[in-house]
Amino acid sequence: MQAIDNLIITGSNGFVGESLLSFISRQDQGEQPRKIITFNRSDKSKEILSKYPNLNIDYRLANLIQPWTFDIPNAHLINLAADGSMNAYSENASELFTTIGRQCVEWIRNNKPLKVFHASSGASYGIVSLTPNDDGKNHTEKLQPKGLFIKSRLTVENALSNIAIEENLYIIIGRLFSFLGPNILNKTQYAVSSFIHSAIKNRVITVNGNPNTVRSYLHESDMSDWILKSLQIENHLDLISIGSSIEVCISELAEFIASATGADVDYLNPNAPGDKYIADNASTLERLGVRETKNWQDGVMECIEIAKGSKN
Repeated sequence: MQAIDNLIITGSNGFVGESLLSFISRQDQGEQPRKIITFNRSDKSKEILSKYPNLNIDYRLANLIQPWTFDIPNAHLINLAADGSMNAYSENASELFTTIGRQCVEWIRNNKPLKVFHASSGASYGIVSLTPNDDGKNHTEKLQPKGLFIKSRLTVENALSNIAIEENLYIIIGRLFSFLGPNILNKTQYAVSSFIHSAIKNRVITVNGNPNTVRSYLHESDMSDWILKSLQIENHLDLISIGSSIEVCISELAEFIASATGADVDYLNPNAPGDKYIADNASTLERLGVRETKNWQDGVMECIEIAKGSKN
């Protein structure tokens, strides 16, 4: 594996960034990047620096919709900057993502980092509607503003692919799917964390959408390992899927959590539009030499135990 001297992480306060820092902190010192420079809009420096004292973190504040003016030589970049809140599907969030993407492209053009990993969305890979005779394109158009979300991701993907070709640069676009693990518990907009917190607090899980909707859940430690390995291997990569290939219905997820916590499940809108997208990760596993090390059931149980401990 190639050693990393300077690792830049934009948007490190989000779920993926927190998971990466947690994963790196558990690595042997010789495997860790020699320096990690993070850029975020909000200041969580005291929390992060105290949480990971064994990492050499340079925590910086930056408005990433403005031109990126930092000059860091011999750098690897992991770009995670996006609106990870409950407003992620809003028009403003999509415009923000596109603007940050353009600034990222210009910074890459001017600074020529050694390697870049850009976090895109598994939704860009292709959504299949649960409604017969309705292809993914038509489905996403009906589910605006999710269509704007997907369009913004593809716009930035295309811009990065173009500059990689123009400048002969190593840029990996990672399409991220759905995940679970300790750090997802702080993100209540996601089904796993929402279901677990509701089950423990209220003894009922409310499923607002179509219970037959299908996702796949990769553990955050595998996600982090795969992202880092994509920057360290010698072979050239361009587009990879970061996610599990194991299909999980929302109803299956809800019933599993309910059984483990003694909660009930309430299906409010079973006829709502639903869709399916899961990672086709065969190429990723082969090219990175990785595997899925934790199944989703064990990951859910891990999260339940942590959530129960936090409540007590």
